Amino acid sequence: MIREISSFQNDWVKRVKLLQEKNRARKKEGVFIVEGLNEIRLCIAGGYQIVEFGFCSDIVSVEILSQKIGANVLDFNRVYSLSGAIFDSLAYRGGVENAIALVAYPNRKNSLDDIDSEGLYFVAEAVEKPGNLGAILRTADASNISALIVCDELVDIFHPNVIRNSLGCVFTVPIILCSSEKAIEVFNQKKICIFSTFMEESISVFDANLTGGVALVVGTEHQGLSDIWRRMGQNINIPMLGQVDSLNVSVASAVLMYEATRQRLN
Repeated sequence: MIREISSFQNDWVKRVKLLQEKNRARKKEGVFIVEGLNEIRLCIAGGYQIVEFGFCSDIVSVEILSQKIGANVLDFNRVYSLSGAIFDSLAYRGGVENAIALVAYPNRKNSLDDIDSEGLYFVAEAVEKPGNLGAILRTADASNISALIVCDELVDIFHPNVIRNSLGCVFTVPIILCSSEKAIEVFNQKKICIFSTFMEESISVFDANLTGGVALVVGTEHQGLSDIWRRMGQNINIPMLGQVDSLNVSVASAVLMYEATRQRLN
């Protein structure tokens, strides 16, 4: 059954806005927001459960939605048809074929115990900006990273901006949440080589051997990595040949991941 909503004062509309804005509200309800047909498709393909679903019937039909997301919209528990104005107030991309889904947080979490001693892992410590985390996930998917390990998380990995900037890759890349201490402990146990982005005594990433079990580690843009990573492996740098001496963390991450991927393909 499809319920129609045409009032901005509707409780569901207010609830969705709160979930979009507040991490605490998402955690309390155990749901997060996914916008975009491709993102919803990847979410469903990843085994996540759609709890509620909203769309604008003036722009897109149930049949087209079902075709594009790979699931019958009418099978969802609660489906809402929103007026154009209301949908535009909730959606980042209004006026096009689009939808918004409320998705249940997964029960199972990926574990460090599952990592492969020959895998390629990317570690992002204390990432502060959802957009950067989303961009890192997008590159992690494209370069086929074994898993993204988020240490000492400051950003909800299901923040709307993470999902949006990752283009749904948050659902395709295995993500492990843990402390830096635990990550180091497991890397040492499995003899995975740690490559940290400290400048002291560093070598160019292009001279590093990234073909075995590898963990590439980056920190925040403002403070870099925490001291716990010092002397835990080889320090690497990205050569700066122009007038500036640093890159945005998501861009630097892309360079590191693709250099590792290039070496491994060869």
